[in-house]
Amino acid sequence: MFYVNGSGVVCCVVWGDNWFMKNKKIAVINTANRPWAVIDTPVLMATCANAVVKEFYFSPSGRAFEVSDLGIDQTVAVMDGEQALYAALKAFNPDILYLRVAPHTRSEYLYSCLRQQVSAAKLFVEFYDLSLLFTRDAVGYIYGNDAAKVATASCRAALEGADGLIVKMGGKAFQDWAAGCKAPIISVFPALEGGEKANGQRADKTGVRKLLYAGSASARELNPDSGKTDGANLVRYFDAIAADKSLSLDIYNAAHSLPHEDVSVKFAALIERYGAQQNVHYHRASPRQYISDKAAGYDLGLCCAHYRDDTVMDVTRFGLPNRMMTYVDAGLPVIIDDAFAFAADLISRFGAGAVVPAGNMAVFLETIKGLNLLEAKAGVRALKHYMQTENTQNLAALKAMLMG
Repeated sequence: MFYVNGSGVVCCVVWGDNWFMKNKKIAVINTANRPWAVIDTPVLMATCANAVVKEFYFSPSGRAFEVSDLGIDQTVAVMDGEQALYAALKAFNPDILYLRVAPHTRSEYLYSCLRQQVSAAKLFVEFYDLSLLFTRDAVGYIYGNDAAKVATASCRAALEGADGLIVKMGGKAFQDWAAGCKAPIISVFPALEGGEKANGQRADKTGVRKLLYAGSASARELNPDSGKTDGANLVRYFDAIAADKSLSLDIYNAAHSLPHEDVSVKFAALIERYGAQQNVHYHRASPRQYISDKAAGYDLGLCCAHYRDDTVMDVTRFGLPNRMMTYVDAGLPVIIDDAFAFAADLISRFGAGAVVPAGNMAVFLETIKGLNLLEAKAGVRALKHYMQTENTQNLAALKAMLMG
């Protein structure tokens, strides 16, 4: 077993001079509607240097893929149904299948299908998250109950029979859980390709501490019919900042991409609540690189999403929030609640920001104001260096698995 802490249209590409990978054919099956990956394709291609790597796109939801990180509407050809995907894969005749799945793309069932359809190939599965780590209610909400059963069954099959699993999780609790899996596991810190943007202390003569929130947000919490959602509770944190004029916050909602979505029940209440605030500003989604480039204008990245009485799922305990990795990659200190056990431990261990008790708004505000930002930014640099070092080792282990 391997355990570690942590993280196009593409042609057939040959890299490097590693003779043992030469002529190996790797099919990468993308199922996400956005460019989410634990291991980005260029990194995977470099890891598999001298192999022939080709990407395939299949969207269970039928949506087009957004492959540009520049805010330009670019799409790739998506397979028209499962049979078209299977036929294309068989025509390519790969030695290795590298399948990217996640609950939110409703794609986990594909592991079992591909095992049957392309049985001669080795099958590696990159789980952005696993349905098995969500509560039954949460995964049922994502999938619907019948589809959730299929997804979780396929997850269990992958844990038992995949040639390798790639995740973005870690910590002692994850290692204890993973000890029961037969498939070897590689864990990687994702999204570390950018340069440091938030270097040094931001100059602000007003003394206002500026926070950035770059992640998904929903108005469900403001809907009396749904209310708060465990692991996705943000409004009280936003409101606490709004009430304190010594702080400011920019919200870039990763789930809100298009203007016509402004009137959606998912976002309209958020726009109404924060659109007129003097110190809290709501924005639709922006590309990750745009967010990273703006990081130098902020003091802290906000990564709190739980209240005191929330049910904390294993996916939260074990995982790394996307927004946290965006902040760390840009060199921005992180304020995170303690329900994110593994992620919070990393922030605390390296002094890369601050960890606060979930839902305690008084401590939350006091911590923001009292944090030594220069020390925290030094801690972020140390944390990122640690993550990059771990990734070098982890990718070497993945390479060994792929060539084996």
